Amino acid sequence: MAQKKSSAASATPDASKGAKRKREIDWDTISEDNGFGGFQLEAVKQTKKQKTNLPSPTKDYSRMPMDAVIAQANPFDATDLSDTFYKIVPKSHWEDAQFKRYAKFTVENDTYHVGDTVFIAADPNQNSPHAPIPTWAAKVLEIRGANANNVYLRVYWMYRPEDLEVGRQPYHGRNELIASNDMAILHARTVDGPAEVKAWKEDPTHEEVLDSETLFWRQTVDVTKNPPQLSELPKHCIDKAPWNPDEPLIQCASCQQWLHASCIEKAAVEKAYKSHNLAHPGEKARGKKGAKKTMVKPPSAFEAHVVVGLDGRTHMSLTDKRAGPTQNTTTEETVHCLFCGAAVDDASTRPADAAQGEASTTGIHVNSSLLTPTTPPNKDDEESEDGVQTDGIAESSPALVNDTQESGIPPTATQQTAAAVEASPPPSPFIQSALRKNVLSIKNLLTNKP
Repeated sequence: MAQKKSSAASATPDASKGAKRKREIDWDTISEDNGFGGFQLEAVKQTKKQKTNLPSPTKDYSRMPMDAVIAQANPFDATDLSDTFYKIVPKSHWEDAQFKRYAKFTVENDTYHVGDTVFIAADPNQNSPHAPIPTWAAKVLEIRGANANNVYLRVYWMYRPEDLEVGRQPYHGRNELIASNDMAILHARTVDGPAEVKAWKEDPTHEEVLDSETLFWRQTVDVTKNPPQLSELPKHCIDKAPWNPDEPLIQCASCQQWLHASCIEKAAVEKAYKSHNLAHPGEKARGKKGAKKTMVKPPSAFEAHVVVGLDGRTHMSLTDKRAGPTQNTTTEETVHCLFCGAAVDDASTRPADAAQGEASTTGIHVNSSLLTPTTPPNKDDEESEDGVQTDGIAESSPALVNDTQESGIPPTATQQTAAAVEASPPPSPFIQSALRKNVLSIKNLLTNKP
């Protein structure tokens, strides 16, 4: 439980200073059971006349006005995602003077900062059951709260490949996410733990690899485009396809071309079929002139496997899967370049990289959920903003805090035994129109769709 802080401490100025905000909402009466359905977003049309009245986009939440018109600049460095403009309703609640902005919030023992990526409890009725990443993820853009029961996050969804309209593609890694500018406003109780996600710059010549546990993103989807637009990835090999980082990408020492391990394996299997005078799976059978050609049923005759050894060289094994004396016989095969035909005798290997940083413990506390405490992602300390001091759930008074002080709304003993993590609406695969409403109903989180 957070300690209460003195109102004599200094505060960090933000964009709301000087703007008198009205106190209209009795937040102690606001809950998911009394009809308040949370916040919804309405896209603002970019007409010439309206552009002059919109605030300038910024990715620094502390510089944004406190009103209900959001102009969000792209928070993902080295990408070209479009800025987004939204109107938040109900305006009266979002602009209420007690609905303050925070740099951090805490659920149980986990503290989260603006800029962190968090897991979001997925609705089992709308989740992809076979997705390697079982829950949703989102990047926190802003934190607002009035008391421990009413803390909301403005986020951008981090899509899983399964959440895209085109679905998972062969080049998507098992732990891959896609950054988006698809905004949502979620209750803080939907947070299901910290997510450490690495922004990965694909560079085969650079010695950097992703370990089997690291979540990463390298691609973006811009939902303001019609249709929504996935960013381009570098293409390699004879199939001119992006690289799946779960498999080796091998460079020919002779012609310097990059090759997919899967393409090398496929070529080796085709060569084995040909050398044994067998029709390759999918090959059209030869018939008499004029006769109808049929597809050969794919047998499991050969299997190739390419690995990069500790010596940095590329190795390939070929296994004969046919029944008989040679069944399961494995031979070592020379790997040949699919471009120049020379033997491939060089490959790139990349060491794992880990995120560095230091976690902070100050911020606003959220009415606790039954989360299993986990270590929050490391993050450099951010500058704290206004905190809230409270003597209980019935009353609260604003207090000013500095960077060295912990501030927040401590949950009561009753609040500490609150229900388990609530599910949130899913990241919508694509915006259907410029005025799509992403309704986030806290009361009906398990049934409503955006």
